[in-house]
Amino acid sequence: MTLGVVFIGAGGRGRGWIDKVADREGFEPVAIVDPAEAAHEMAAEKYPHLPAFSSVKEASAAVKADLAINSAISWTRKETCLAAMDAGWHLLVEKPFALSLAEARAIVDAGEKAGKVVSAAQNYRFIPEVATMQRKVAEGGLGELGHGVFVRHRKRYGAATYQQHMPHNYLWEMGVHDLDLIRFTLCSKPLKVSGASFLPPWGDFSGETSVSAACEFESGIRVSYFGAWASHVPEFHWRIDGSGGSLQYGDGLKFGSPEDMQWRTMENLDATIGDFALLDELAEAIRTGGRTSTSGEDNLWTVAMMEAVVMSTQASGGQISVADLVEGG
Repeated sequence: MTLGVVFIGAGGRGRGWIDKVADREGFEPVAIVDPAEAAHEMAAEKYPHLPAFSSVKEASAAVKADLAINSAISWTRKETCLAAMDAGWHLLVEKPFALSLAEARAIVDAGEKAGKVVSAAQNYRFIPEVATMQRKVAEGGLGELGHGVFVRHRKRYGAATYQQHMPHNYLWEMGVHDLDLIRFTLCSKPLKVSGASFLPPWGDFSGETSVSAACEFESGIRVSYFGAWASHVPEFHWRIDGSGGSLQYGDGLKFGSPEDMQWRTMENLDATIGDFALLDELAEAIRTGGRTSTSGEDNLWTVAMMEAVVMSTQASGGQISVADLVEGG
């Protein structure tokens, strides 16, 4: 079975998906959808074999397709996802899946009603170090989990990007990776979050570019989280401590035992294939009528964590129940 793919959004990430799909057996690019004239000009030059349309409705009337990969501007997620399902297409949706839990739930519910596979492109889960961390935790290799610390600094400015004036832009554009990665590797549902999204006094963003949060999980572990665009020196550090040892991912993946208190680099990491893993999972789910590991339903928990940070920011750091947001919806 070969899946015909329409690409909604022809920005950098959208073009990346076109190239990947073209190189993957079982998939065939069939069209591009983007309202911008510049996108049509780019498509005509770089992808002359692909017709470009201004809307999903135009594309669905002109081409036969099975799947849409939605990389459009994040605040159009609900509109473009619902249009794709109206066209009869399955969905792979870039991050953030939606900019609110209500919109994310509307997309998931529409997929259930239409009988379509809806999956979030949480590709960081398929990084070898992350997959290995998750397996180590799932197998009980750290014993009883206690605490974790996640820090990411990136130097990024907003000029010429649609995120420059977007509220909580780090949280929704990068924090979505971080928080999903945290809950994935811990193999546990988030219960409560308190924190804040804020803007330091430099850089050219008008929306918040830094996030701090304290997160509690069903397993009992507590995680301190910090992420920021406006940093002068990049840094990444994700550490989990349990009764049976510690894991640290940053400069490679390392394990520390309680006996000798020394870090040792882990070899023979789990093999993954990055974005291709998302495509392969999606093809299998479409074939069998199942779900992917990054299904829209699963991603509601990630969206809820981000929404909880926004709500906590508005409540001056008050604690928000993530479980109530998801399960009470």
